[in-house]
Amino acid sequence: MAAPTTLVIGAGIAGMTCARRLADAGRRVTVIDKGRRPGGRLSTRTSRSGPVFDHGAQFFTARLDAFAVQLQDWKDRGIAARWDANIVDLNNGQATPTQRQATRWVGTPTMDTLIADLCRPHPQIDGPHFGVRASELLAGDHGYRVVANGDGQIPTQTFEHVVVAIPGAQAQALIANAHPGFAEQLANTTTAACWAAMFAIDVPLALDFDAAFVEGDGTLSWIACNTAKPGRPAAPECWVLHGGPEWSQANVDRDPDAVLPEIMGAFADATGVTVLNPAYAAAHRWRFAHVTQALDAPYLHSSPRRLSLCGDVFCTGSRPNIEQAWRSGHELAGKILDAK
Repeated sequence: MAAPTTLVIGAGIAGMTCARRLADAGRRVTVIDKGRRPGGRLSTRTSRSGPVFDHGAQFFTARLDAFAVQLQDWKDRGIAARWDANIVDLNNGQATPTQRQATRWVGTPTMDTLIADLCRPHPQIDGPHFGVRASELLAGDHGYRVVANGDGQIPTQTFEHVVVAIPGAQAQALIANAHPGFAEQLANTTTAACWAAMFAIDVPLALDFDAAFVEGDGTLSWIACNTAKPGRPAAPECWVLHGGPEWSQANVDRDPDAVLPEIMGAFADATGVTVLNPAYAAAHRWRFAHVTQALDAPYLHSSPRRLSLCGDVFCTGSRPNIEQAWRSGHELAGKILDAK
């Protein structure tokens, strides 16, 4: 008897974690993603002139036993390392040691190394196929077909099970007809954007910290010297700045060229350092960066309808983050396998 076939929509950390666990158990899995390459919020930008920026997720923690096993594997293979950074809280220009205590980890040599590892070839996985945007799920007697468009390989077969692992608002629209009840639950989740700015400078700024949580008017929430992370190039010095959720959402539709000087100005106000003539500077908008209202559950799963959802809008115990997204995909895969 042939192994069941599953379609995973979304090749982020939740989707790929789910896909690999299913595949390890013998399931045949196809993965599609609307992006051009692996990364999502784990993306790293490498400019043509050389500077490297982790401009999405900055680090991750490992508090769950199951995720600690995954972390150990990454450490053993040299693609994750502990970041012993000097992190402060910045308030009105005053720096104090951060009260947000945690053991922080990063991908090496870049954050997107982690998702690239989850996307590595597997004999039971077809894909991930990038550049494929799913627009509708068509339910039939024997499973689902997906309506999709894009430049990638678009699947035409019927799948016995579908896992949707994309941002909540996008998932809600995709499953509205296939499962109105799940769509209604997703309507209770909310997200906020994050503007990220990045700059490289040939002469180090000589700030006495590696990263900071920024308090104040909300324009900035975080600044970090990417160069201070393990495995990164020593020069030029590269910084990443994240706008606050409320400020970013209020400015979500502005042009990056207009947002960049405002964020750079907020950096100058917070640190007392004005960056003149950077070797590189750019801004990037993450439209679904922050989950501001999550569902208090690790996933949604319907055995009768053969439809499941996972991702960072699902959270139990702490705020949504990389570890929670991994847990969502990992535990959903276990549920699907137990239900067979």
